Amino acid sequence: MNGWSASLPGRALRRMRCLRRAGRNGRTRRGTPRRPLWLPHLIGSGTPEGDRFSRAALVGVRAEHDQGDLFRALLESLACWLRHNLEHMQAITGQAPDAVILLGGTARLPLLSQLKADVLGLPIVVPELPEGAAMGAALLAGLGSGVFADPCQALASLRYGRATFEPDRARTAWYDRLYRDVYRRLYATLTDINHTLESM
Repeated sequence: MNGWSASLPGRALRRMRCLRRAGRNGRTRRGTPRRPLWLPHLIGSGTPEGDRFSRAALVGVRAEHDQGDLFRALLESLACWLRHNLEHMQAITGQAPDAVILLGGTARLPLLSQLKADVLGLPIVVPELPEGAAMGAALLAGLGSGVFADPCQALASLRYGRATFEPDRARTAWYDRLYRDVYRRLYATLTDINHTLESM
């Protein structure tokens, strides 16, 4: 067994410990979330900016923060990124959602789903469909082969539970300020710096 594969169990345990710390470290002694935050542009900005030269940044770190704080900050920044995209879609369509449905691998992290609910101020619904893409492919195959007469019949054939994460209003108010006053300012503040780094 090579060194990379031999280290996988240790990596998995470290990630589990990090997740536990992230859950514990959500509040300071005064009852408010801790305050480091990421600009999560590890592979460029993605949507809605579409800036491939943007880079990730971590701000607000202090000596007392540990791995759990930094990991939670990353999850919080992903929730802020979702809010930014959702606001962009609302501006285009003129429609505001009353809930958000999550699918995919990150939906398996209850902490991240709760953070998204708190940051968006909306209920997050997670269908218990661990392999959503495979399920969709199966439904399309059923439509193509005539098993289902139409998409409505295909969807009606599904049986699954769902988990709903309701926003905590006190945390939503705090995250609203974090989003508006910190997260949304990070990209614009760092754009020139990141583009200069790219050109060096």
